[in-house]
Amino acid sequence: MVSPDERAPASNLVGKGTTSKQVGGKRKVQDMEFPTPDVSHSSDAERPEGIQASLFAPYYREKFAGKLVSDLIFVEICAGSARLTRTARDAGFTGIAVDHSTGRSCGIDICIFELEDQKQVDELCAFLTAEAENIAAVWIAPSCGTASKARERRLPQLKKVGIEVPIPLRSLEQPDQLDGLEGTNKLKVEKANMLYAAVEQIARTCCLAHIFTGIENPGNSHYWNTTPMRNIITEFGERFVTFHNCCHGGSRDKLTAVWVNDIWIDSLEARCDQTHQHRSWKVTISQGSVHFPTSEEAAYPQVLCQRIVECVKQQVLSFGAVVSTTLSEQVTHPDADAAGRIALGALPRGAKIKPLVAEFGHHVQAIAPAQQAKSIDSFLDGLPKGSKVTSRQLVRRGDLRVVHEQCTFLAGADSAEPDDMVEKCWIGVPSEPAHFVERALKAGHPRGLDVHIDDAMRDVVKWNLLDPPYMLAKKRVDFFKKWTARTKELAAAEDAL
Repeated sequence: MVSPDERAPASNLVGKGTTSKQVGGKRKVQDMEFPTPDVSHSSDAERPEGIQASLFAPYYREKFAGKLVSDLIFVEICAGSARLTRTARDAGFTGIAVDHSTGRSCGIDICIFELEDQKQVDELCAFLTAEAENIAAVWIAPSCGTASKARERRLPQLKKVGIEVPIPLRSLEQPDQLDGLEGTNKLKVEKANMLYAAVEQIARTCCLAHIFTGIENPGNSHYWNTTPMRNIITEFGERFVTFHNCCHGGSRDKLTAVWVNDIWIDSLEARCDQTHQHRSWKVTISQGSVHFPTSEEAAYPQVLCQRIVECVKQQVLSFGAVVSTTLSEQVTHPDADAAGRIALGALPRGAKIKPLVAEFGHHVQAIAPAQQAKSIDSFLDGLPKGSKVTSRQLVRRGDLRVVHEQCTFLAGADSAEPDDMVEKCWIGVPSEPAHFVERALKAGHPRGLDVHIDDAMRDVVKWNLLDPPYMLAKKRVDFFKKWTARTKELAAAEDAL
């Protein structure tokens, strides 16, 4: 079998506006239990730049149309530090992190599920099925400790000081478990295999429920050839997005592979262009303890998290999801009830109410080479304090359309080749104090009814509180007259039934 780094990148498997043929598995998409993909309604003209036609666009359009991004769920399973969940929440999603412990959390609450317990796996799958209509994406990163190729490295420096050297537990020929393992090593592999079987069940649940799913592991991990993963590939297709972490803000050229069931994150496909420095992979010994650089790669780089989440967000928005950033926008969206409650003096719980005045006075756009993420940080240093990246999207230079007058090309992005990937960043810039006060005065008082309520509620308030009582009584009498008369009109037809 071949490893993901030897397979064709996802961008080569499916072109714009085309259906997907199975490349490495045994079945074609058209032969699966999925509905036959129809991308005829997702022309390039209808999609934001950089957004390719999803394989199941009609279904996603029905699923996401009109829903608030804040009501959509981003689920991260085997979350570890849960950095991806935190980024999803920052982007407006409802983020849920699932892991077996909270020990590595970056401060995010973790839903504890022991995936070696079949009952708990079934409960998690039941949740995913029940909430499928509200789930934007599921991201799974099963532990790769027993499947790591790093175990095959010879480390004579450890032997010299009497430190036990990790041994291989799997191989290309025996990806599920090497013969002859015993003791702790055998137990580790068997526990990992239980986890991998759980991931197979979860992935199958998500795919059949039409939830975008990504499974991440190192590109050279033996995990990709284990029986559970091969079952997933055989059933749902061999589609991988592979990249070096340094291309997305990482400090090392670690090759990462993500199995996906749709094309949502194809723009992440990348290989290091050798234009930046990498940290060493050398194993070090200090005061009798061993430090493996691979341990530092367990948590995703922040830029990678932002790019993954932005890919998902751009997709759900392209299928009709909506996002509200201010209270005036919120009253026109499905969460207008929350705004109505504050107008009536009943504050909703949590941070459901959007700010009356937008956080930023204006936005500027910056274009940078995809692998020069630090150039964005340098650009931010020159902007007013409080400026921050609000959106980052990877697009090909040839597909880039610059329509914003305040757009800056960084680090030579303007001279990039048409097929080179560049990053388009929107950066929010805070208002000057005087301008902010001016905007606040125009917005009105937070308790003002005019700010918070829609037309229907405004009419109800007017009828009950402002109009003469007889007018409200007349409306009620007219209502009952209308429907009483209608009842009489339909009486004969009702008797005939």
